[in-house]
Amino acid sequence: MVENAATVSRGGAKWAPMFQSAEKFEDDFRDGAHRRVLRGIENAYELTQKAIDQEFPLGISGPNGGNNRKIHSILTDQNRRAYRQTIGFIECLLPFYRTLKGGSLSSEESWDRVFVFVLELLTSLQEERVVSTDLSEEAAMIWGCFRATDLAEEFRKQKFVEHPKALSILALTSIEREGKTMQKLEERMAKQIADAAK
Repeated sequence: MVENAATVSRGGAKWAPMFQSAEKFEDDFRDGAHRRVLRGIENAYELTQKAIDQEFPLGISGPNGGNNRKIHSILTDQNRRAYRQTIGFIECLLPFYRTLKGGSLSSEESWDRVFVFVLELLTSLQEERVVSTDLSEEAAMIWGCFRATDLAEEFRKQKFVEHPKALSILALTSIEREGKTMQKLEERMAKQIADAAK
């Protein structure tokens, strides 16, 4: 649901309440949204692994006499990779925000840039997942998930924030910072000239 002009400008996407600002997402000394998200990811990983273990137990033949070991291994690997990637992604958000904020952006501007990065990453993953317009094709859905996992691994190996999509956001921030510095310098020079003319 599109709620306001800001949401429309972001293609209908917006932060969930716990992500609305860096301050809300950041942990205090005991707990916070960041830690709750990490615990949720760990719980999802463990529940998924239990489901894999239950549906494809090792040493028991699967449907049509096949061996569950291969299916179990593939799904376990995908689950483990998705877990590592998701943790890495969540853990990169606050350092990325602090880097942007250190580049003389306000807290709100910095968190907005983090949102742009998140949206770009999730859009890229979604584009990888959609390999067929027929969503009833199980093979296409599975292949799309594998492709998305491979792309997410590319982001993870580059620590997410060193990926070209993040670097372009940092470059834009640097250019803006230089522009602000030049503007302040021009304002100071204009003031000095005006003072000297008096």
